[in-house]
This record gives sequence, structure tokens and C-alpha cells, in this order.
Amino acid sequence: MKGGKSAISNLVEAHSTPEEVQAFSGHQSKSMVEHYSREKNTLEMSLRAVKKVEQYVNGGESK
Repeated sequence: MKGGKSAISNLVEAHSTPEEVQAFSGHQSKSMVEHYSREKNTLEMSLRAVKKVEQYVNGGESK
């Protein structure tokens, strides 16, 4: 596992398909896989927002 994250989080971040994550985790429904995917998407959006603010504060343009 990378960075102390769960194996499922690492699978999602490695762009495994929902079906692959579901098969690995043993979850019968996709709800938990969707939960981890939402977490990943929220984190990625947050990091992009921080980068935009840093660029703005440092005088660069934000795209």
C-alpha cells in the first residue's frame, strides 16, 4: 500500500475500473466503490483549487 492508504483507495487512484475494485474488495454492490471514487475526485478537485490559488497569489495566471 502506498502512503498508508487502504488497498481500495490505492486501486481507485491507480485508475482501476469499478469492476476491478469491486472484484478485489469483495463488495457485492458498487456503493462502496463509488464512495472511494467520490473521495478521490474530491481530493483531486481540492488540489487543483489550491494550485490555482498559489498561481494567483504568486502573480501567475490561473487556468
